Amino acid sequence: MSDFENKVKELLEQGKITPEEAQELLAGHQEPQLKQISLPSTGNERVLRISLRAGDLKVRGNPNVSTPQLVGYNTDGIQIRTEGNTWILEDQRNFEAQGSGFLDKMVGLFGKFKPVHVNLEVPTFVERLEVHLLAGDIEVRDVPAFVKMDIQAGDIDLTGITGFDISAKAGDVDINADLKEGQHGVELLAGDLDLNLTPSSSAKVNVNLTAGDFDARGIPTTKHGGTVTGGRYEAVLGSGDASVTINVNAGDIDLRIR
Repeated sequence: MSDFENKVKELLEQGKITPEEAQELLAGHQEPQLKQISLPSTGNERVLRISLRAGDLKVRGNPNVSTPQLVGYNTDGIQIRTEGNTWILEDQRNFEAQGSGFLDKMVGLFGKFKPVHVNLEVPTFVERLEVHLLAGDIEVRDVPAFVKMDIQAGDIDLTGITGFDISAKAGDVDINADLKEGQHGVELLAGDLDLNLTPSSSAKVNVNLTAGDFDARGIPTTKHGGTVTGGRYEAVLGSGDASVTINVNAGDIDLRIR
């Protein structure tokens, strides 16, 4: 059973939809392809790029450091190098099979996805943070940067950032941001999204929700169509200078001013 089918089943069990509505949702559903908004870099930004297979990642902004500092545990083989204005953190562990037998190959395969626990302290002048992670949880605190993430499975928790472009297949996403300009986006196949914006934010939020609930309490919102458990919504904070596009396949969305 897919994540979408599980979500429809959950809505049915909660009494939010009827059996007929559930059947209609399942009959008309097609798995979408995740597409990030892929905002271009200016080429002059200070960038931190992180690529990991599996594990948890915590990133903290620290105004007292001038380069990223690896302070975690179980990080053997995790290296940081520099290319121009970009710091690159990547998993350099070698898990090549030592023999040709089945057991040797399995040991190499399982070792390749052995989780790591990475804690990073980064300069607060980092302008762009890019993360690619197959499986694991991500937490970013007090890094006033544009954050771009591609994650297959895991939860994302972002606070103190200035922008975001998030692509995730399975997991919950929690974003706390102050938005006043630019383009931002979230693509989520299965999971809940909490988007908390500061009272001073100025943003127009466009939502496309296939199955789930949308709640934007206290924020002027218009529904443009859809089903009982989904639809297309537009919410506007302030003069709507920033543009936010949210596509969620199966999950609940909460939009708040905090």
